[in-house]
Amino acid sequence: MTKLSKKAIKQIIIEEMESSDSQDLIDALKKLTDTIEYLDVSIDYLASSVTGDYAPSLGSVQKSMGRLARGPNRSTSPLKETQEEKLQRYAKEEYQKLIDERENS
Repeated sequence: MTKLSKKAIKQIIIEEMESSDSQDLIDALKKLTDTIEYLDVSIDYLASSVTGDYAPSLGSVQKSMGRLARGPNRSTSPLKETQEEKLQRYAKEEYQKLIDERENS
């Protein structure tokens, strides 16, 4: 096994980058990058519909803090029932059950 110097490796990389085949590869990588960006935006909007977070803020937060970052918490989400709303709904259901039982007795 022959060991190449850093200078030799750099020269090989430069020669490969200058060849006509590498331009096709670069073009393909640009197209792939554009497609991935479009997919990323689509996923942000899908995540937004599930979490109730604002889609553009999801993308911004993830770009600055990484993929596992969460968007800013919104105080009201149309998809999420608050704890107070759950308790009110439960109380109404139980109250209605009691009324129905009394009426049927």
